[in-house]
Amino acid sequence: MTSKKVNHTDDLHVWYIRLLEVWGVIWGLPVHLFGLLVIVLLVATRNADVKRVQWPFIDVVMVKNRGLFGVWLSKKWSSWAGFNCGMVSVYRWDYVDHPRTIRHERRHGYQIFVFGLLQPVIYFLSSVWIYFFMKKLHSYYDNPFERDARAFAGQQVDIPKSQWMSGPADRWAWW
Repeated sequence: MTSKKVNHTDDLHVWYIRLLEVWGVIWGLPVHLFGLLVIVLLVATRNADVKRVQWPFIDVVMVKNRGLFGVWLSKKWSSWAGFNCGMVSVYRWDYVDHPRTIRHERRHGYQIFVFGLLQPVIYFLSSVWIYFFMKKLHSYYDNPFERDARAFAGQQVDIPKSQWMSGPADRWAWW
């Protein structure tokens, strides 16, 4: 009779990953709570529906042209697929099941697990730095967090000026 060898390394690996996820939730708690507030506001105003809950992530889909905020966001999001608030990813109605978009937004969630509350601050400061001191680059497309998320999702990482949202002269994507 042969005995089956038990591999405790796999069990240890699973526990290690779970521990890191719990630590990421704690470390990024302010961002996650903001994301949960976004869900409550969007769902309560009937502008969005919860699509998926898959620990540690919650996916929310905006409903096209529903409610005042939905109409505004429908116009504002003409070229955006989603955004992330830690554990919460909010997707445009036509991108919610797109695998690369999901991977991209979840990568931002993992970035918050690593950098915690500092991630949005470092993200914004990176964009400001690029805008003022790196004149040939775009504040959004060349932001290290966005480049990392695109690479992780298998998306095009280097975005040429000809493909910038508002044209090659517009280097600031935020407002």
